[in-house]
Amino acid sequence: MSFALAAAIAVAATDVLYTFIVSGQSVFSEPRVRFEMMYIGVLAVAAILAAVAPWQRVRVTLLSFAIAGLFLDGLIAIFSVGALLILAALLAAVALREAVHDRPGRSFAIALPVGILSAALLLAGLALFPLY
Repeated sequence: MSFALAAAIAVAATDVLYTFIVSGQSVFSEPRVRFEMMYIGVLAVAAILAAVAPWQRVRVTLLSFAIAGLFLDGLIAIFSVGALLILAALLAAVALREAVHDRPGRSFAIALPVGILSAALLLAGLALFPLY
């Protein structure tokens, strides 16, 4: 099994666990919690698509998006499901290392802006949906 697929499974399982944890709490209907569940789901889809993508550039792009989002969200949610998200980010990072093995310089030029975009989307969503 590839590391990208392992990361995707870990992210999807974490999303299900997070949904289960917050479903019995009063914050379940909060827009920020819904955004978190959706964002983690998008990261899982990115990792799944990276696992099956036939082109290196697409794999690098999707893995970079997933890694940045997982790591930042993992740091923010460290007292909840953050450790699981960081573990998934590490699995995706190993997959990214395998994907960029033959062209590290060009891959970095793709990975950096995509990672920044992923982090910006997370921070914009958290700012748009504050938790009261």
